Amino acid sequence: MLIEFDRLQAIDAANEIGELNRQIYKFHPLKGDREGYWSVTV
Repeated sequence: MLIEFDRLQAIDAANEIGELNRQIYKFHPLKGDREGYWSVTV
């Protein structure tokens, strides 16, 4: 549970999208009608 809390803190503290671009988050842009949104694993 601590790892999930750390990830949520990182998301909350991020000032721009690029700060979350780490392999551990499986960060990627969405496609189709969700274009312009991003997905991140918590």
